Amino acid sequence: VAIGVVIDSAVPLARVSSTIIAVSVPTALNVNSLDELVALARKEPGKLNLVPTPGTTEITFDNFLKTSGVTMTKIPYSDVTKALADLAENRVQVMVAGIALVKSQVETGKVKILAITNLKRAAAVPDLPTGTEAGYPALALDGLIGLFGPKNLPPGTAERIAADVQAVAADPAIGPRLAATGQQLDPGGTAEFAAAVDAQRKSIAATAKALGIQPTNITPGSCPA
Repeated sequence: VAIGVVIDSAVPLARVSSTIIAVSVPTALNVNSLDELVALARKEPGKLNLVPTPGTTEITFDNFLKTSGVTMTKIPYSDVTKALADLAENRVQVMVAGIALVKSQVETGKVKILAITNLKRAAAVPDLPTGTEAGYPALALDGLIGLFGPKNLPPGTAERIAADVQAVAADPAIGPRLAATGQQLDPGGTAEFAAAVDAQRKSIAATAKALGIQPTNITPGSCPA
Protein backbone atom coordinates (compact mmCIF):
# COMPACT_ATOMS: atom_id res chain seq x y z
CA VAL A 1 0.00 0.00 0.00
CA ALA A 2 1.50 3.35 -1.00
CA ILE A 3 1.15 6.02 1.65
CA GLY A 4 -0.47 9.23 0.51
CA VAL A 5 -3.97 9.04 1.88
CA VAL A 6 -5.56 8.53 5.26
CA ILE A 7 -7.34 5.21 5.57
CA ASP A 8 -9.35 5.53 8.76
CA SER A 9 -10.26 1.88 9.01
CA ALA A 10 -6.66 0.61 8.89
CA VAL A 11 -3.48 0.92 10.91
CA PRO A 12 0.19 0.69 9.87
CA LEU A 13 1.77 -2.74 10.37
CA ALA A 14 5.20 -2.67 8.74
CA ARG A 15 7.23 -0.57 6.36
CA VAL A 16 8.63 -2.43 3.38
CA SER A 17 10.28 0.01 0.99
CA SER A 18 10.26 3.48 -0.52
CA THR A 19 9.56 4.33 -4.14
CA ILE A 20 12.42 6.42 -5.48
CA ILE A 21 10.87 9.64 -6.82
CA ALA A 22 13.02 11.40 -9.42
CA VAL A 23 13.12 14.95 -10.76
CA SER A 24 13.99 14.40 -14.42
CA VAL A 25 14.78 16.72 -17.31
CA PRO A 26 15.80 16.30 -20.96
CA THR A 27 19.55 16.10 -21.46
CA ALA A 28 19.07 18.69 -24.21
CA LEU A 29 17.91 21.24 -21.62
CA ASN A 30 21.54 21.51 -20.50
CA VAL A 31 20.89 21.81 -16.77
CA ASN A 32 22.78 19.66 -14.30
CA SER A 33 21.29 20.54 -10.92
CA LEU A 34 18.20 21.87 -9.21
CA ASP A 35 19.97 25.20 -8.83
CA GLU A 36 20.46 25.42 -12.58
CA LEU A 37 16.84 24.39 -13.19
CA VAL A 38 15.57 27.10 -10.83
CA ALA A 39 17.86 29.68 -12.46
CA LEU A 40 16.53 28.79 -15.90
CA ALA A 41 12.92 28.93 -14.71
CA ARG A 42 13.52 32.38 -13.20
CA LYS A 43 15.07 33.57 -16.45
CA GLU A 44 12.12 32.26 -18.49
CA PRO A 45 8.99 32.42 -16.25
CA GLY A 46 6.29 29.97 -17.30
CA LYS A 47 8.18 28.79 -20.38
CA LEU A 48 9.29 25.44 -18.98
CA ASN A 49 6.69 22.70 -19.36
CA LEU A 50 6.05 20.35 -16.45
CA VAL A 51 4.46 16.89 -16.52
CA PRO A 52 2.42 16.71 -13.29
CA THR A 53 1.99 13.45 -11.40
CA PRO A 54 -1.36 13.90 -9.62
CA GLY A 55 -1.46 13.57 -5.85
CA THR A 56 1.15 14.23 -3.21
CA THR A 57 3.99 14.28 -5.74
CA GLU A 58 2.33 17.13 -7.63
CA ILE A 59 1.64 19.30 -4.60
CA THR A 60 5.15 18.69 -3.26
CA PHE A 61 6.64 19.97 -6.51
CA ASP A 62 4.15 22.84 -6.56
CA ASN A 63 5.43 23.86 -3.14
CA PHE A 64 9.01 23.61 -4.39
CA LEU A 65 8.11 25.98 -7.22
CA LYS A 66 6.35 28.38 -4.88
CA THR A 67 9.13 28.50 -2.31
CA SER A 68 11.71 28.90 -5.09
CA GLY A 69 9.77 31.79 -6.61
CA VAL A 70 9.40 30.23 -10.05
CA THR A 71 6.56 29.13 -12.33
CA MET A 72 6.21 26.36 -14.88
CA THR A 73 3.38 25.43 -17.23
CA LYS A 74 1.68 22.11 -16.44
CA ILE A 75 1.02 19.80 -19.36
CA PRO A 76 -1.20 16.89 -18.24
CA TYR A 77 -0.92 13.55 -20.01
CA SER A 78 -3.26 10.58 -20.01
CA ASP A 79 -0.55 8.43 -21.61
CA VAL A 80 2.72 8.30 -19.67
CA THR A 81 4.49 6.79 -22.69
CA LYS A 82 3.77 9.95 -24.68
CA ALA A 83 4.93 12.08 -21.74
CA LEU A 84 8.24 10.21 -21.59
CA ALA A 85 8.75 10.57 -25.34
CA ASP A 86 8.10 14.30 -25.11
CA LEU A 87 10.47 14.61 -22.17
CA ALA A 88 13.21 12.84 -24.09
CA GLU A 89 12.72 15.21 -27.04
CA ASN A 90 12.63 18.36 -24.86
CA ARG A 91 9.01 19.15 -25.71
CA VAL A 92 8.38 19.09 -21.96
CA GLN A 93 11.18 20.02 -19.62
CA VAL A 94 10.43 18.52 -16.20
CA MET A 95 8.88 15.30 -14.94
CA VAL A 96 8.64 14.24 -11.30
CA ALA A 97 7.75 10.57 -11.01
CA GLY A 98 8.94 7.17 -9.87
CA ILE A 99 12.43 6.49 -11.14
CA ALA A 100 11.29 3.25 -12.79
CA LEU A 101 9.22 5.29 -15.26
CA VAL A 102 12.16 7.29 -16.58
CA LYS A 103 14.82 4.58 -16.34
CA SER A 104 14.69 3.55 -20.00
CA GLN A 105 15.07 7.13 -21.24
CA VAL A 106 17.90 7.77 -18.79
CA GLU A 107 19.68 4.73 -20.21
CA THR A 108 19.36 6.11 -23.75
CA GLY A 109 21.09 9.30 -22.58
CA LYS A 110 18.17 11.52 -23.56
CA VAL A 111 16.96 12.15 -19.98
CA LYS A 112 18.90 12.95 -16.82
CA ILE A 113 17.86 12.93 -13.18
CA LEU A 114 18.75 16.00 -11.12
CA ALA A 115 17.68 14.79 -7.68
CA ILE A 116 15.29 12.56 -5.80
CA THR A 117 12.60 13.75 -3.41
CA ASN A 118 13.19 10.99 -0.86
CA LEU A 119 14.37 11.85 2.62
CA LYS A 120 17.63 9.94 2.20
CA ARG A 121 19.80 8.88 -0.71
CA ALA A 122 18.97 5.66 -2.51
CA ALA A 123 21.56 2.90 -2.75
CA ALA A 124 20.53 2.24 -6.36
CA VAL A 125 21.48 5.80 -7.36
CA PRO A 126 23.94 6.89 -4.67
CA ASP A 127 25.28 9.89 -6.59
CA LEU A 128 21.88 11.59 -6.79
CA PRO A 129 21.25 14.15 -4.02
CA THR A 130 17.95 14.48 -2.23
CA GLY A 131 16.01 17.69 -2.71
CA THR A 132 16.91 18.70 0.83
CA GLU A 133 20.61 18.03 0.26
CA ALA A 134 20.44 20.18 -2.86
CA GLY A 135 19.13 23.08 -0.77
CA TYR A 136 15.39 22.70 -1.35
CA PRO A 137 13.70 21.30 1.78
CA ALA A 138 10.26 21.85 0.23
CA LEU A 139 11.14 19.11 -2.26
CA ALA A 140 10.96 16.31 0.29
CA LEU A 141 8.58 13.39 -0.15
CA ASP A 142 9.21 9.76 0.68
CA GLY A 143 7.47 7.16 -1.45
CA LEU A 144 6.52 5.13 1.63
CA ILE A 145 5.31 1.61 0.91
CA GLY A 146 4.15 -0.76 3.60
CA LEU A 147 1.50 -3.03 5.00
CA PHE A 148 -1.73 -1.97 6.71
CA GLY A 149 -4.25 -4.03 8.59
CA PRO A 150 -7.56 -3.65 10.43
CA LYS A 151 -7.61 -1.90 13.78
CA ASN A 152 -9.04 -4.94 15.55
CA LEU A 153 -6.07 -7.27 14.99
CA PRO A 154 -5.33 -9.52 17.99
CA PRO A 155 -2.62 -8.21 20.34
CA GLY A 156 0.90 -8.83 19.07
CA THR A 157 -0.19 -9.64 15.50
CA ALA A 158 1.12 -6.39 14.01
CA GLU A 159 4.51 -6.87 15.61
CA ARG A 160 4.73 -10.47 14.35
CA ILE A 161 3.90 -9.35 10.81
CA ALA A 162 6.54 -6.63 11.03
CA ALA A 163 9.10 -9.15 12.25
CA ASP A 164 8.26 -11.44 9.32
CA VAL A 165 8.69 -8.55 6.87
CA GLN A 166 12.08 -7.70 8.33
CA ALA A 167 13.14 -11.34 8.20
CA VAL A 168 12.23 -11.54 4.50
CA ALA A 169 13.97 -8.21 3.84
CA ALA A 170 17.18 -9.70 5.23
CA ASP A 171 17.34 -12.03 2.22
CA PRO A 172 20.12 -10.55 0.03
CA ALA A 173 18.08 -11.30 -3.10
CA ILE A 174 15.24 -8.96 -2.11
CA GLY A 175 17.04 -5.62 -2.33
CA PRO A 176 18.15 -5.98 -5.97
CA ARG A 177 14.68 -7.17 -7.00
CA LEU A 178 13.07 -4.11 -5.47
CA ALA A 179 15.74 -1.83 -6.93
CA ALA A 180 14.86 -3.13 -10.39
CA THR A 181 11.33 -1.78 -9.86
CA GLY A 182 12.54 1.61 -8.66
CA GLN A 183 12.24 0.93 -4.94
CA GLN A 184 14.64 1.25 -2.05
CA LEU A 185 14.41 -1.58 0.50
CA ASP A 186 13.61 0.14 3.78
CA PRO A 187 11.98 -2.26 6.26
CA GLY A 188 10.67 -0.97 9.56
CA GLY A 189 8.73 -2.15 12.58
CA THR A 190 5.18 -1.25 13.48
CA ALA A 191 5.93 1.75 15.70
CA GLU A 192 8.57 3.07 13.31
CA PHE A 193 6.25 2.77 10.31
CA ALA A 194 3.38 4.42 12.17
CA ALA A 195 5.66 7.34 13.07
CA ALA A 196 6.78 7.70 9.43
CA VAL A 197 3.19 7.67 8.21
CA ASP A 198 2.17 10.25 10.79
CA ALA A 199 5.10 12.50 9.91
CA GLN A 200 4.27 12.29 6.21
CA ARG A 201 0.60 13.05 6.81
CA LYS A 202 1.56 16.15 8.77
CA SER A 203 4.06 17.23 6.13
CA ILE A 204 1.52 16.81 3.32
CA ALA A 205 -1.11 18.70 5.33
CA ALA A 206 1.33 21.56 5.88
CA THR A 207 2.19 21.63 2.18
CA ALA A 208 -1.48 21.67 1.20
CA LYS A 209 -2.15 24.52 3.64
CA ALA A 210 0.77 26.52 2.23
CA LEU A 211 -0.71 26.10 -1.25
CA GLY A 212 -4.23 27.02 -0.13
CA ILE A 213 -5.62 23.55 -0.82
CA GLN A 214 -8.71 22.72 1.22
CA PRO A 215 -9.01 19.20 2.65
CA THR A 216 -11.83 16.94 1.50
CA ASN A 217 -13.38 13.95 3.17
CA ILE A 218 -11.91 10.60 2.16
CA THR A 219 -14.07 7.52 2.32
CA PRO A 220 -12.41 4.89 4.53
CA GLY A 221 -10.72 2.32 2.35
CA SER A 222 -10.64 4.55 -0.70
CA CYS A 223 -7.37 5.32 -2.44
CA PRO A 224 -7.54 8.44 -4.66
CA ALA A 225 -4.61 9.32 -6.91
